[in-house]
Amino acid sequence: MINGHGNDWHLYRGRIVTDFSSNVVPSGIDASLSAHVAQCIHLLANYPEPDAATLAAKLAAHHDVDSDCVMVTNGSAEAFYLLAHHFSGGQSQVAIPAFAEYEDAARAHNHTLSFVAGSDITATTQFTAGVVWLGNPNNPDGRVLSPELIAELCKQNPKTHFIVDEAYAVLCPGFRSVISLVDMLPNLVVVRSLTKVFAIPGLRLGYIVANRNLVKLLWNIKMPWSVNALAAEAGCFIADNYQALLPDVSSLAQSCASLQNVLRSVDGVEVTPSGTNYLLARLTKGSAAQLKEFLVEQHGLLIRDASNFRGLSPAHFRVATQGAQNDSALVAAIARFVSEIYRE
Repeated sequence: MINGHGNDWHLYRGRIVTDFSSNVVPSGIDASLSAHVAQCIHLLANYPEPDAATLAAKLAAHHDVDSDCVMVTNGSAEAFYLLAHHFSGGQSQVAIPAFAEYEDAARAHNHTLSFVAGSDITATTQFTAGVVWLGNPNNPDGRVLSPELIAELCKQNPKTHFIVDEAYAVLCPGFRSVISLVDMLPNLVVVRSLTKVFAIPGLRLGYIVANRNLVKLLWNIKMPWSVNALAAEAGCFIADNYQALLPDVSSLAQSCASLQNVLRSVDGVEVTPSGTNYLLARLTKGSAAQLKEFLVEQHGLLIRDASNFRGLSPAHFRVATQGAQNDSALVAAIARFVSEIYRE
C-alpha cells in the first residue's frame, strides 16, 4: 500500500494547521540532532557502510545483545518486507486491527493470509501459520501484550515465528520489551523504529533484533546500502545521546490520557483506552471520512481515518496528542461535527 496507510498531509499542503494523524512526537526533531545531521552533509560524497555495521553495534550495545543479532533497515517497512521475503510463500496470521504494512508485505511475497482479533489472543492460543504479526504497543488501538504472554506464545508454538513490531515501545511508559528474549527464543523477531520517538520519519531508520541464525539468513536477501549515510549518522548520534534526546514521554502519555478523558465526554464518540501518545475512537453516527473532511475544511485539522484498518469500521479514527491547546481545539471541532450530524 504505497498510499492510504496514514500521514497524508502532503495531499493538503498549506491547509493543515495541526496534524493529529501522525504518531510521531509533536516536539519535532531535536535541535542538536538536526545540527549534527546538517554538519555531516559531506558524508554524501562517499558510499555509506553497506551494512550500517557501526550503528548496528551501537544499537546492540544499547539493548545489551550481540551485534550479530541486529540488522539496521531503511525504516521498519524494509524490515517487514525482508522478513516476508524470507518466509516467502508461507502462511501468515495478522493480529487485527493492525498496521497495513504487515499484510502488504506478506501479500507481496505470496503468503497465505489469515487474521485473528488481537484482543482474543491468550497464552493458550494455538497458531498454525508459520508467521504471526503482532504490534506491541499496537497501532492503531494502543493494545499492549506482556513479555510473559509473548514468551509463552513462542514456547507453545515453536514452529511459528512471532514478528513483534515495537515501533511505539518508547512512547508507552512502563512498556516492557521482549528484545532480551531473542537469544533464548529462536522464533521471536523484534522490529524497532527510531523515527517515531525521535521525529525523523523522513530519514527512514529501523532495525531488526532476532536470533543470530535468522539474522544471518536475512543478510542473504538484504540489498547493500539500503541505509543512507545521513540516516546511519543520525542513528549513531541518537545511540550515543539516547537519554538526552528522548522527549518527555510521561508528559506525552499524560497529555493523551487527558485527551481521551475530554473526548470521551463528547456524546457520539467512543474512545478505546490507550497508554501511548495516540488513541483510537469511533463515531456512533457519521463516518470518519466525513469527520476528516469537516476538520480539514473547517478547522485545518488532520486526523487519521482508520476505516481501512482491517477489523475496524467506517466510523473509526485515530488521533495523536499535539499538546493541551491543540487537543482542546480538536475536541471542540469534533463536538461541533457531532452536533451537526445529529441535527441532520
